[in-house]
Amino acid sequence: AAVAGKVEQFVLLTAIGVTDPAHPFNKATKGALGWRFKGEEYLRASGLPYTIVRPAGLVNEPAGQKGLRLEQGDVWRPLLRSTLSRDDLAVVLVEALRQPAARNTTFELVNDASQPPGAWRERFATLKPDSN
Repeated sequence: AAVAGKVEQFVLLTAIGVTDPAHPFNKATKGALGWRFKGEEYLRASGLPYTIVRPAGLVNEPAGQKGLRLEQGDVWRPLLRSTLSRDDLAVVLVEALRQPAARNTTFELVNDASQPPGAWRERFATLKPDSN
């Protein structure tokens, strides 16, 4: 439907750890993350411009209280106990639609108190496009 509708950019929310069958959430849910990864692969193969965001564990905190860190490569192990404000996630998802550098990229997203709030916007320019 998105291809037929000529969607300009598709932003997909998945999860940290989707590529690893040994991820604790994958084990606890009998492979649920694997299905999310299949969705990512389907989107990549669709030809639609996309951004795939893999957030850490979501928490109910206001946006902008902590900095954010964007990582690439499904580097979930060091981020396993990381969290992300749902409000911050919403802001990043919308901003991904505005950032040309976010097109055809996949990245992990976590709150990071060592980063100044708002500095994450600059990180979009350093994202590497996925190699399909």
